[in-house]
Amino acid sequence: MSIDPRRSRLPIRVLAGGGHSAADRTTPRWSGPKKTSGQVPLSIFEPAYLSRHHTLGVDLRALTFAAIDLATTGLHPGRDRICEIAVVRFRGDGTKLGEYATVVDPQRPMGATEFHGLEDSDVEGAPTFAEVLPDLMRLLSNAIVVAHNLLFVDMFLKAEFGRTGQVAPRWPGLCTLVTTQAQLDGPAYSLRSLHRTFTGEWITDAHTALSDCRATTTVLTQLIDRSPSPLRYLGPPMSDAPHLADTPAGRIAARAPSMSAPEGLLASMARRFPLTELDHPTVTGPAQEYEQTLAIALDAGRITWDTAWTLARLAQEAGMDQAFLHRTNLLAWRHMLHTAPDPASWSERRLHDVARLATHLGLVEHARSLSHGLPTPAVREPWESALKGWRLGFDDTPELSGLKDLALRHGASIAKRLTETVRMFVTADPAGRSSSAVKAHELGIRTLSPTEAERELRSGIEAAAQKERQLAEQQAALEDQRAAESAEREAYFTHAWRAHEQDPQWKWDSGIATIKLH
Repeated sequence: MSIDPRRSRLPIRVLAGGGHSAADRTTPRWSGPKKTSGQVPLSIFEPAYLSRHHTLGVDLRALTFAAIDLATTGLHPGRDRICEIAVVRFRGDGTKLGEYATVVDPQRPMGATEFHGLEDSDVEGAPTFAEVLPDLMRLLSNAIVVAHNLLFVDMFLKAEFGRTGQVAPRWPGLCTLVTTQAQLDGPAYSLRSLHRTFTGEWITDAHTALSDCRATTTVLTQLIDRSPSPLRYLGPPMSDAPHLADTPAGRIAARAPSMSAPEGLLASMARRFPLTELDHPTVTGPAQEYEQTLAIALDAGRITWDTAWTLARLAQEAGMDQAFLHRTNLLAWRHMLHTAPDPASWSERRLHDVARLATHLGLVEHARSLSHGLPTPAVREPWESALKGWRLGFDDTPELSGLKDLALRHGASIAKRLTETVRMFVTADPAGRSSSAVKAHELGIRTLSPTEAERELRSGIEAAAQKERQLAEQQAALEDQRAAESAEREAYFTHAWRAHEQDPQWKWDSGIATIKLH
């Protein structure tokens, strides 16, 4: 959705991608506001502004920005702490330079979980603010810092700097909340409202630090691209942090607050991790456990939601970033193919299942290659997949063929060799004397009689059917709720450019400051 031109008295012109002329970039710098009404209560940042009606200022497209977003345990910086922090560095022309995200141990009980979704267990073992501070200073230096509600970020960073005993620098700070209120006319200026106006899409995982940081980046670059006349930067120059140049990057603990099965579980998980520009260390133990867990899932031919969430937790504990995840997943995929039987012997069903695995891993080209020329798989009824993910072992005796058919009809797989991933082993010999039964006992696999196995299979089928009915009811209720809220929501996504930009205004609980730029 683009900004509605009918609500603006100025034509909306998308600027060409090359920026402005060299002469334009050498325009004398702005010397400061002509007049201010009230003092802007910023301690960490020196306020900066954007204007399309100013003859001075700097071309935005070549400037480097660092969008920052925080999640906190509450709204009071004196007693509440930062529990998640993210930074996205980018240029004004939209070029992404790098991302950073980590949960932070707040060293106090968690609060405001209803907003950011973090529990005490999610930050256990995470770096403290003092540990992430060197990375944060490096990422915010040599850039114009951007935040949606810069006052909030400023007061929490001020409090956290105070606890570490370090003197806070003075970075140039641009507030997209203040900027959009001056440039756009609309009923609301929340980040989600502005993101919806510019992109037509909702923010994925709103109120998590990295997602909101990415959304802030989008809002600013869209403002620059769609401004009716060029926006120019009015503010202090960027400052650097030369003493951090040789400091190694610290560990991170990024998270995946959600995943999407249609996009691929592990692919969507990886996209929620930062694409970092720093070389962050990883923790060997959880990284190895991630590799082992993924290898077992690929060997079983299925990545379940439970497995995906386990992998997300391990990735966070290991300190992985997006690139590390992609490399690890690709290596696991290649190992699976190397150790698997000749693909030329695979059935259509096996090819479809392996292509689905590739989709879950984000290996789109591999998935297309495997499924090329195959007929579209028939849609399975819910009851047909009731035992999907169940890997079963059977003694090789004719009297168990009926149970095998029952299991296969409902999505289970029959293990050709027994491993620890087998859910249960079925034998008609109560003494369990076959070599397979002995192997099952050695591996600690439950051994059941045909009667016990049939009872468990049918119980699993009924449980899956009941779960499917509950999910269908929940989905229907969710659709009804979305339909009821749709009209009300759309009223907040109708921003338009103001014919004349307003003077920027900073507002906080105890005051207001108006800045006269001209």
